[in-house]
Amino acid sequence: MTKRPPSDSDTRFEARIAAHAPDGVVVVRAHDGVILYANAAMGRLVGGEAAALLGRPVSTLATTDDTETLLAPTSPPSIGDTELTRGWTADVRLSGPGGSTRWSRVRAAGFDDPEHGAVWVETFTDVTDQREAEDRLRALTETLERRVTERTTALRESEAMARALLDSATLGIIAVHVDGRIALVNAATEQLFGYGREALLGQPLDMLLPERFRDGHARHLDAYFVQPRTRAMGTRLELQARRADGSEFPVEISLSHFELARENLAVAFIVDLTERNRVEAERLQLSSLVENSPDFISTATLDGQVTYVNRAGRQLVGLDSVVAAERTTPKDYVPPDDQAAIEEEILPAVFERGYWVGERHFRHFETGERIPMDINAFLVRDQGTGQPHSLAIVARDARPRKAAEAALQESEALLQEQETLATLGKMAAVVAHEVRNPLAAIKGVLQVLRGRHAPPSQDRPIIDEVVERLDTLNALIEDLLVFARPTEPKLTSLALSPVIHSSVRLIRQDPALSQLDVDVAGPDVIVLGDPTLLQRLFLNLLLNAAHAMDGRGTIRIDVTRHDESCLVRISDTGPGIPADVRHRIFEPFFTTKSRGTGLGLAIAKRSIEHHQGTITLDCPAEGGTIVTVVLPLERPSPNQ
Repeated sequence: MTKRPPSDSDTRFEARIAAHAPDGVVVVRAHDGVILYANAAMGRLVGGEAAALLGRPVSTLATTDDTETLLAPTSPPSIGDTELTRGWTADVRLSGPGGSTRWSRVRAAGFDDPEHGAVWVETFTDVTDQREAEDRLRALTETLERRVTERTTALRESEAMARALLDSATLGIIAVHVDGRIALVNAATEQLFGYGREALLGQPLDMLLPERFRDGHARHLDAYFVQPRTRAMGTRLELQARRADGSEFPVEISLSHFELARENLAVAFIVDLTERNRVEAERLQLSSLVENSPDFISTATLDGQVTYVNRAGRQLVGLDSVVAAERTTPKDYVPPDDQAAIEEEILPAVFERGYWVGERHFRHFETGERIPMDINAFLVRDQGTGQPHSLAIVARDARPRKAAEAALQESEALLQEQETLATLGKMAAVVAHEVRNPLAAIKGVLQVLRGRHAPPSQDRPIIDEVVERLDTLNALIEDLLVFARPTEPKLTSLALSPVIHSSVRLIRQDPALSQLDVDVAGPDVIVLGDPTLLQRLFLNLLLNAAHAMDGRGTIRIDVTRHDESCLVRISDTGPGIPADVRHRIFEPFFTTKSRGTGLGLAIAKRSIEHHQGTITLDCPAEGGTIVTVVLPLERPSPNQ
C-alpha cells in the first residue's frame, strides 16, 4: 500500500498538536545544533518565552555538566524524506530561572526537512519529581541494606573483636574453669609460655607452674572460687612460671572473675617481670656505680638546689649524710672567693651550651681546706623531649693529677740527667781507651820487678799493692767501657739454672769468700737471654751481696714463676742500704762502698732492660737486702 504525502492540512494539524503538547518540544538543525522551533511548554521548562529560544544552540538549555549530552547527537541523521528514524533518549538537567535546575528526559528523532535539511525533533519531559522519588527510594533501600549489613557484620565480628582485643593485649590472659582447666588464652600467653593455643585449652593450669608450687596453687585456686574477688598477686612476692621448655621466669599476676553461661570463670592477668627485673637490676647497678665511684658526683635542680651527692663526694667535702647534702646549693661547695665564678661563668656556660669543663677549688665543709678539682658540669636532658630537667656535676680530686705531673717533671729531669751521664760515659770510653794500654805496660814492668824481688824482700809488698791498684783501675776502665758501649744481648732460649750455678761456682772459688754460703732454690726455667750477660749480671749481684756481708753469712737465691715471667730473688743478711740513698742506688757512679766504681748496678739495670726485664731493690725492716730480677719466660711456638 503506497503512503500518500502529507497535505497542508496534515501539516497544520501536527503544528497545533506540537504547540499545545504538555511536554517541551524543540526542532534542532542537526549540523550546528541551533533551535529552529520551540513550543510554549519548552519555554516554561527553562523559565522564559518559547520565541526567546529560537536561534540558540540547544546545548545552552542544559547545565554545564550536561552540555555534552545535548551536543552528542548533532550529526545529520541518514534518513529518507519525512521518515522518522532511530532516535536517542537521555536524562539531562535544564537551567531554570534564578540558577535552579530541573531534570528532564529527552527523546529525540531525526528526519530530513525540505527547507532545513536534517533536523532533530526533541521532546523534553519533566521528570524531576520522579528522579527525586527514585533517589529517596534508592537512599532508603541503601540505608536499610547498610543497616542490615552492619548488624550482621557486627554480630559476626563481635567474637572476632573480642578475640582481637585479647590477642592485642601485651600481658598474658588466661581464663580458668572451676576445676582448674584452661578455658581461654590470648596470643601473649602463647608467646610467654611457648605453647600453642590448642596445646593449652582444656589442660590444667598447673602445667604452667613449677612442680614445687603446684600443690599450694591448687589450694589457692579452690579458695578463690569460694570467695572470688579482684585482687593482685605478686605485689610483694615474686612468683615463678614455667615455659614449655622447662625454663622458669618471674611473673606478677592479677586475678579477676566473670560469669559465662552460668559458670564462674577466674581470669589471670600475667606480666613477665624478666625485663622489668633486668632494668631494675641495671638501675641498681648504675646507682651503685655512682654511689661507689671515687669521683665527686652530684645532681641539682635547675634552680640550684642540690638533690644528691655520692659517698666519695660527701667524704671529700666533709658532709656526713645525703640529707646534709640536700640542704646545700652548688655555691656552698666552693670557697667564698670562687663563688662569683659560679654565677658569672659556670652556670651561664652550662645553660648556654649544655656543659662547662675546667678547674676550680672545692672547700671542705669542716676544715675549710681548699681542694683543687677537675670539674665537668652539664645539663641532664629528658631522653624523649630533649628538654633539660636537672644539673649534674662530675668532679675529680686534682691533687693526684698534680702529683703525677710533678713526678713526670721529676722523671723528665732524671731523663735529662741520664742523657748527661750517657754523654759523660762516652767521654769516659775515650779516656779509658787512652789509659788502658799504658796501664797494661806498667803492669807488665811491675810483674817483671815482682819476679826479681821474692820474699822476704821489703819491696815485694809495695809492688803487690801497686799491681792490685792497677787491677782495680783496670776494672774501673772495663766498667766504664761496658757502661759507655753496652753490648747488645744475643737472646737465645736457655735454661737459667746453669747460668746461676756457674756464677755461684765463681764466687765459691774466691779464697776471700770461703766463709760465704750460697743457697739456690726453685725450678729450672727456660728464658730468653744472653748467657754471657746474665752470668756477668748474677756474678755482679752476688759479689755486691758478699761484700755487704763482709764475706761471711748466707746468700739465698729463690727462682719462681709468675704468669709469663721468671722471678729471681737474691737475699743477703747484710746491713741493708740506707733509706735516704735507696732511690739513687742504680745511678751511674753512685756507690756506698769505700772503693767501688758505682757502675755495677747501673750496668746490671741496663742489661736487664735490654732483656725486656726489670730489676728492683728492697730492704726489709729486719735487715738485709733483696734484689729481684724479672725476666720474660720463653713463649712456646704455636706448633709446640
